[in-house]
Amino acid sequence: MDYSNELLSRSTYGPFADADLELKYRWLCYQIKKRLRALEEILKNNPNYDLSNDAILKDLLDELAKEARALAKAHPNEKSKIRLGQTAGKAMRLGYLELGYALRAESIALAETIAKELLKDAKCRRARELLHAAEQIGMMGGDSDLIEKLKAQRKKNNEECDVWKGDIVFSFSVSSQDPAEYDLDSGDGDWKEKHAIYMVTNAETFELSGEDIVKLAFTKALYERTSSEGCVSTNRNGNQTPHVLPLYFSGYYDGHTFALDDMELAEDAKPLMLDYYHDIWVYDHDRGCIRVQGFPSDLTFPHNTWLMHGFAPPDGSPPITLQEMLDEGNKRDTIIDKRYNIISGTQKVSNPIWDAGTYPVKDGRVTWFFMHIQDYISHQGSN
Repeated sequence: MDYSNELLSRSTYGPFADADLELKYRWLCYQIKKRLRALEEILKNNPNYDLSNDAILKDLLDELAKEARALAKAHPNEKSKIRLGQTAGKAMRLGYLELGYALRAESIALAETIAKELLKDAKCRRARELLHAAEQIGMMGGDSDLIEKLKAQRKKNNEECDVWKGDIVFSFSVSSQDPAEYDLDSGDGDWKEKHAIYMVTNAETFELSGEDIVKLAFTKALYERTSSEGCVSTNRNGNQTPHVLPLYFSGYYDGHTFALDDMELAEDAKPLMLDYYHDIWVYDHDRGCIRVQGFPSDLTFPHNTWLMHGFAPPDGSPPITLQEMLDEGNKRDTIIDKRYNIISGTQKVSNPIWDAGTYPVKDGRVTWFFMHIQDYISHQGSN
């Protein structure tokens, strides 16, 4: 069989003929995993088998590189840069060094192109965009002069733009019982979201660029119920791994009033994946403890932030928005080394779908604190 023709027919004219390039890329990654699993058997019998000479694997990698390059050409952005780098790493690990080095060079070039475009309109841009671009180019061994320009622009923005900084904390105590009245066996403590907000406004246009770096710290809550016969049913929620998630938003600020757009994930952001596992066992006189039909129920779902989707990701309503915090918070001035505007507040929040069991938290609180650290609008920089 001519594998190249089979691959071409599947990826170009087959089930993904009308799909986007990203779907083709993922499909090819899956095919490479399948081929590597098949090669494991060959390597058991022939440990000296050279993966870099495997014709099928080479065809798949060439096709994957083609899709990564097509993505970069069609969408020269952060995500495409990541795909080029991932493909380069995959090729190098499998011994295809020439292809890997070529893709790595293309990934660096795209990172530099993105940074140069960023610098064209860099006044009062998000700090993370500038610093992230500099860090990425530095990690890949790119243009050092470009890195310095990005850092200098970040410093300049801090000096010449209107800046608000703030913190938001959501805190929920893990419930001692779940909705099915299973008792908490392990994982007590708090589920917390900590938000670091940075809002920069161009004093000439009043255009606001905002970022939110979210730190998620959720325990793995395990609930159990033991029947009188000793059958143990369980309910497990959460994800023990701390997670950082960057969000971006835009808007308008005239020195008195904020008008913010919805938050969006940064291109390189990945949501925290939460587990929800439910298993029920009952006693049978003939067979002892048996699992109830239809169980276990095992669900994994993405969590970005309660500030975006509340307790019903991805499209639920948040218990409170950033806009509401800024509008409804307590406004006052404080004097440290100079006079600063402050907006702060606190509010009780509850899980409206507690009975669904997907989040092991019921009632909590959100607090927020924002400081106007650089005023170039309402006081024209006079303070």
